[in-house]
Amino acid sequence: MEINKFIKVFDDTCSLKVIASFIKYLNKLEFDNAALIGGIVNKKIRSTKEYPFEPNSNKLTDVHWFWFWQKIIADNLKQYASQFKHGCSTTGMMSLSALKYEVGDFYTPHIDYFSKYPRNLSVIYFLNNDYEGGYVYFQNPFTGEDIIGVDPRPGRLLVWPSNFIFPHRVDKVTKGRRNVLVSWWT
Repeated sequence: MEINKFIKVFDDTCSLKVIASFIKYLNKLEFDNAALIGGIVNKKIRSTKEYPFEPNSNKLTDVHWFWFWQKIIADNLKQYASQFKHGCSTTGMMSLSALKYEVGDFYTPHIDYFSKYPRNLSVIYFLNNDYEGGYVYFQNPFTGEDIIGVDPRPGRLLVWPSNFIFPHRVDKVTKGRRNVLVSWWT
């Protein structure tokens, strides 16, 4: 069994005009340092800024974008699940956050599943590609060697199982700003 069969890319999931409008909105928001599980900020492990979107936010525009992106992701997760003989069940989205990686930002190798946060599927939604570095790399879980790299492309949705077989990292951004959405599903 090859792990790359479980890492799926869906392109052109939203119009570039809508993505540009969303980035314009993101540029008005205040991002905080992204934390690790448990709320700890450790810039030696994860250096990026985060803005969470919540369905019950008091900002109606945030609520709108939350449900808009939830629908886009959910539709693609149905396609993802249909590729497997026994499907791939999810009960819903745990969280949705915008991440902003500036020059020098990165995320060291990690997995997305933790007993306190039992995530089934991980999602990255690429909003732009006018930056350098900041690529997502999946690693061999035994050796830590990079084995799969994913090119950024606006409107590209990346899905994979959150478990220990899929360690991944984001290399350092060397020019520009990397804007993505991340989401985890139970």
